[in-house]
Amino acid sequence: MDENLPLTGVRVVDRTDGLGETTGRLLADLGADVIRVEPAAGAASRRREPVVDGVSLYYATHNANKRAVVADGDDLRRLVDSADIYLTGDASWLPEPRPGLVVVAITDYGLTGPYRDWQATEWTHLALGGVLARSGLPGRAPLLPPGCLAYESAAAQAAWAALVAYYAGTGDVVDVSVYEATARALDPGYGIGGSATGGVPAAAGPRFHVVDYKTNWLGPFDEPLTAAAYRPEAMDAAMGHSDYPLQALLYAAVLHRFLRWRLPGYDPERHLGEVLYLYVRGMCGPETPVVGGIPCGVFTWRAPVPLVEELSDLLAGRVAAR
Repeated sequence: MDENLPLTGVRVVDRTDGLGETTGRLLADLGADVIRVEPAAGAASRRREPVVDGVSLYYATHNANKRAVVADGDDLRRLVDSADIYLTGDASWLPEPRPGLVVVAITDYGLTGPYRDWQATEWTHLALGGVLARSGLPGRAPLLPPGCLAYESAAAQAAWAALVAYYAGTGDVVDVSVYEATARALDPGYGIGGSATGGVPAAAGPRFHVVDYKTNWLGPFDEPLTAAAYRPEAMDAAMGHSDYPLQALLYAAVLHRFLRWRLPGYDPERHLGEVLYLYVRGMCGPETPVVGGIPCGVFTWRAPVPLVEELSDLLAGRVAAR
């Protein structure tokens, strides 16, 4: 075991099975001692297709770097008593709270609310979370993305939330709703209208955007950070200081070249959208202050199409640098 990894010495008891197994895998990759608790017959995910030479590829990839044990009843309770983080996809049994223990419950609709007892599928999460609103061609049935986009995205967010709670040091219950995780992470910016449409009605054709996430600290280092440090004028100054407008222009040129190749009937004036920079330290969810119609922490710019086209030609070697 590499003793220099950030979670070396942290014990995680993992009782996920299908829902949230990636969470424990990510923590294990960071050095945590992840103990995978299974029933005597083995976890259901061990039999999940495809199976090669008797081994489920899903199970192998989602449970690498973990130790598997069989435990229930008092044995399980003693194991949890030794843990720093407890992961579960089944809310029917949660351990008693104690200082320092982080309990992460990953369920379809969360531990509270009117849908807490409902079950869902990958497809229903993608539909309710708004993802299917921008998947496929206008006027035709939505196309389901491949893989388990909703569940894997929720598992990654659960791992991040577990780390935040662990480093707080007080113990906590982290309630991860796959539905909320899907709605928040997979369709940012334009809600269920779809970030790919940029708020443009489907009949007008999709508009494609580039979204970049930044964690820059813009406020004084010796003061608490607030959204005021990310008001529009501060964002303009930060963008210029870091030369991000040049980066944004390169993003737009790359997107232009991709769409020109892949989108039939591509028209940059109609299809080429904005570049958005989301400074996550300045964004506060629904309570994010809005100044002059612009949320704090958000910078948007639509590069002039002639400038994008000229840069694209320059990158292709069709025009000489000035």
